[in-house]
Amino acid sequence: MLRMETSGYSRRMARWLGSLALVSLLVAGGSNAAAVDRGLTTGLALSTFKDALERNGELLPYQDGQARILNCDRRASKQKILCSASWHLGDTGYEGTGAVWLSAQTGYPLPHYAYRFKRTDYYCLSQLPPGSDCVDLIIFR
Repeated sequence: MLRMETSGYSRRMARWLGSLALVSLLVAGGSNAAAVDRGLTTGLALSTFKDALERNGELLPYQDGQARILNCDRRASKQKILCSASWHLGDTGYEGTGAVWLSAQTGYPLPHYAYRFKRTDYYCLSQLPPGSDCVDLIIFR
């Protein structure tokens, strides 16, 4: 078996193209409205949410984090799945929730996402008095 070494960017692009292939499989099954009616799979929701976290690397360094936990197992509706994630990088911890949903506004179903994360600097919490600005909120809609 031939194995190709790729950079992180190439792997992310391959995963993104794979999620587009899943969406195209939804579309290939029939009309566009029927593809959205079939609903969002948890696998597509998980890969979309992971790509969303990796895409915003300056605010959310998910790719470099340790003890990463990512769950997309709560279904809100047929087209919407709720996700949660947490990880830490050094003395900074990240935890939050998000949602992935299908929308056919462009004529074919595409996954969309939104998230809300809390960034906590634990060193700041241990050194400064209570009420200090050690917690940031990161929101993407």
